[in-house]
Amino acid sequence: MSITSEFLRLKNAKVAIKNILSHEGIDTPENLPLSSFSSYISQLEAPQGTDVIASAFFNRYKESSIYIDKSSILSLKSQLFMGCYTLKSATFTKIKEIPLDFFRHCNNLVEVSFPECVSIGDNAFMYCYSLSSAFFPVCESIGNYAFQSCSSLSEASFPLCSTIGSWAFCGCSNLRTANFPVCTEIKSYAFSRCTTLSEISFPSCSRIERTAFSDCYSLKTANFPNCTFLDTLVFYSCSSLSEVYFPNLSEVGANAFAGCTSLSKVEIPNATKINGYAFAACTSLSQISFSLCTSVGSYAFSNCSGLVEVSLPACEKIYNAAFYQCSSLTRISFPVCSYIGYSAFLKCSSLSDVSLPVCSYIETSAFASCTSLTKIFLPLCSSVGMYAFAGCTSLSEANLSACIGLYFAVFSSCSALSSVSLPACQTVSSYAFNTCRALTSISLPSCTFIASSAFINCTNLSIIYIGTDTCSLRASNAFVGTGITSNTGSIYVPISRVSFYQSSQNWSYFKTQIVGY
Repeated sequence: MSITSEFLRLKNAKVAIKNILSHEGIDTPENLPLSSFSSYISQLEAPQGTDVIASAFFNRYKESSIYIDKSSILSLKSQLFMGCYTLKSATFTKIKEIPLDFFRHCNNLVEVSFPECVSIGDNAFMYCYSLSSAFFPVCESIGNYAFQSCSSLSEASFPLCSTIGSWAFCGCSNLRTANFPVCTEIKSYAFSRCTTLSEISFPSCSRIERTAFSDCYSLKTANFPNCTFLDTLVFYSCSSLSEVYFPNLSEVGANAFAGCTSLSKVEIPNATKINGYAFAACTSLSQISFSLCTSVGSYAFSNCSGLVEVSLPACEKIYNAAFYQCSSLTRISFPVCSYIGYSAFLKCSSLSDVSLPVCSYIETSAFASCTSLTKIFLPLCSSVGMYAFAGCTSLSEANLSACIGLYFAVFSSCSALSSVSLPACQTVSSYAFNTCRALTSISLPSCTFIASSAFINCTNLSIIYIGTDTCSLRASNAFVGTGITSNTGSIYVPISRVSFYQSSQNWSYFKTQIVGY
């Protein structure tokens, strides 16, 4: 702002104030500085028909307190006290609405009283670093950024407030008590970084938007009995949060509890959907039960290193890396699950018992490096992706009775695998059984194609049963490192097709070992 325009603004403000004071019969000395009008303002009652005190009346206010108890002053304009660094207390007994930026940057403001205020505007008390408490008995709504960074604020009580705006209390690092008994909606970042807040209860709240309580490091419990919407990142990195109660919540937002390393008890009985990263890195979570949940999003429980048991009786789909590196997980049972996504249980090193009776599709690396897994039974699974069980060094038995194709390196490095049932398998891809050293024989009654290196380094494999009249062998190196190539093994084919196989491309390398059955 130029010097000229600033001068005119101040001059106009003085004229406006003097006119109103004069109208009320209040005399002021000539050439009175704008900063000295404060002692006269306290006498002010707006003239008949005037219900607004305009901007610039107080923005050079130098006193430590302001008290206005005038029923005729019904509303105020924005920024009236913005930057009044000496102001310590303010009382407005009749004002219904606090406008935009009203006390913004009043660094020394400690106490405020607005007994009839029903609405607080955006940024109203923003950066009021000394404000110690906020009690608004009839306030119904709080605007965006209203109390942001009020670092001394320890108590907020709003008995009738229904809506809390975005960033409203963000950065109130000393806030310990939040009383909002009828609040129904909490906007994004509303209490983010309230690092001293330890307990919250919003009995009427139905909607919580993204990041509302993120980085509240001292928060221990969260009670929301009527919440039906929980957005993303709501409790992200609340590292002390140990218990949550959401009995009416149907969907858990992405990252909602991610990084809540102390979370040990979760009560969300009506949740039907858990979104991506919802409980990622909740390292104290040992048991979960979601009886109505139908889908688990990507990375939803990834790195939950304390998780031992999972119960999801209604779950139909488990997406990518949902339980990635849950190193303590020992048993899973998903009676109606039909789909397991990429890396869903990758590196679950304690997983030993898997029950997936109706699963039809398993994606890449779904159970890779599950080093404690000893057997799998997938009676309806028709497709098994690349590396699905690679590195499962304890796996000894695999029953895939409906599987029609094994993709690249499915059982690679399953060094204990000795029994495989693949009655419907038509295709065996490259490295499917790479280094399965315990495998001595395999039966492929429906196989029509075997890719190169399919059984490479299966050092004890000596018997192969082929049940089809025609099976294409992609390359003779399919059996490198097995008893077949060392002339100590046998390849059994239908007796009527022996001569066909003995003369077929690549099979002919094993002519003397092909026999009929």
